[in-house]
Amino acid sequence: MQSFLIRRVLQAVAVLFGVSLIAFILLHLLPGGPAKAALGLRANKALIAAFDVKFGLLKPLPIQYLDWVNQLIHGNLGFSYKLNQSVDSLLGENIPRTLVLVGVATAGIYQAVRRNKPEGYGSLASRSSSTPCPASFWARS
Repeated sequence: MQSFLIRRVLQAVAVLFGVSLIAFILLHLLPGGPAKAALGLRANKALIAAFDVKFGLLKPLPIQYLDWVNQLIHGNLGFSYKLNQSVDSLLGENIPRTLVLVGVATAGIYQAVRRNKPEGYGSLASRSSSTPCPASFWARS
């Protein structure tokens, strides 16, 4: 049992490493690089150069990757230039909606497993009462 858990943890670490490496590489493969993606297509060379210096994009890619992973480990998920907010605050705003969706989905799974049983009908009733939410509740304004 212990070897199974160790193996699973090592697999999870490998998957996280692979996903983070792919995300990092894709970010740097964008036309014009991360600076052009963040600042927009009309950014001039001076703005791009200042952005590159500010965020360490002139360093070698392996050093940039290690710095990026270090920021992720410390909880700094970055900044959304499109929405002009930190990613932390965006995630915090959407946690309540996510929890409602998780609850409804879990009730649906429970109801499917307990099909044609009294507890399944109770789950169906609670899930059905939460379904007719207005679209504005789910959509970000």
